[in-house]
Amino acid sequence: MDQIQGRVQNFGTNKGRLAGMQGGFYIKEYTMQRFTERTGLIEKPQQLKLGEIPDGFRNIVHLSMIEALEHVRLYGSMGGYYLSPEGKELFRDFTVIELGKPVAKNMKYEAAERIANSIHLSAFPKLFDYLEYFMERDTSGRCADRIATACVKHAVAYRVRNRHFIAIGNNEQAEAFESAFEITRNSSANGASAHLEQAARALAQQKYADSVRESISAVKSTVRFLTGSSGTLGELLSSLKKKKALHPALANSFSKMYGYTSDVDGIRHSLIHEDTASVSEAEALYMIGACSSFISYLLTTEAS
Repeated sequence: MDQIQGRVQNFGTNKGRLAGMQGGFYIKEYTMQRFTERTGLIEKPQQLKLGEIPDGFRNIVHLSMIEALEHVRLYGSMGGYYLSPEGKELFRDFTVIELGKPVAKNMKYEAAERIANSIHLSAFPKLFDYLEYFMERDTSGRCADRIATACVKHAVAYRVRNRHFIAIGNNEQAEAFESAFEITRNSSANGASAHLEQAARALAQQKYADSVRESISAVKSTVRFLTGSSGTLGELLSSLKKKKALHPALANSFSKMYGYTSDVDGIRHSLIHEDTASVSEAEALYMIGACSSFISYLLTTEAS
């Protein structure tokens, strides 16, 4: 046993350490870089994946539809059930108008199957057409509430407003992030790429203050990379203006943005004000897009 333990301890000696024993196996903390970190194939945040719908979202929505179906069922004295007039109209119109299929021969048995297929098999954006149909006709409001909650829980790129879907991010923000991450990797601005990666992960985890802090830190790291100096972002931008032509309006705008992260308690000092930062998802999305665009601008103009 000692020999086995010794071999486990010697495996990757400087890359990790034993964290304990579980189920008869030694569990070693993995401290080496992950594949995505080594290759730069970091995913953009789910909120910026327009047109992509996670399976978890579909599963929760399906459950909501099953519950909605219960509200239009009427149960007989013998234990059977039948659809209420409202339910028959709801699923008849859904079948004919939305799905473009003939009326089901036995609506109460086929309704659940057709709903399940429409949720799990429909591609975007048709899925949202179907969901909006049910949200608009659900008099209880439970369906819309469940779908709205699912949007937030799974950080999809859409939210429910007045029983309709709206996009919270845009393609420009997504493209700006992907472009900045690629440019920072290719230019050896490793600090900036690391901060962008953390900003994306924090956004996906709905840690909005953390995401904003990492986004603005990516800008600071980029300017430090270009100037070879240290200091506050304002001081670094001043150094950059002296080194090369940088429009004062751009420098001033990001100096003010850096000030914003200081004014909102907890963004750049989360360990001190851990519970006091109040940052919305919209602010985090804006910051990751704006900072990514500025980083790309700085690095591409430096290379030109």
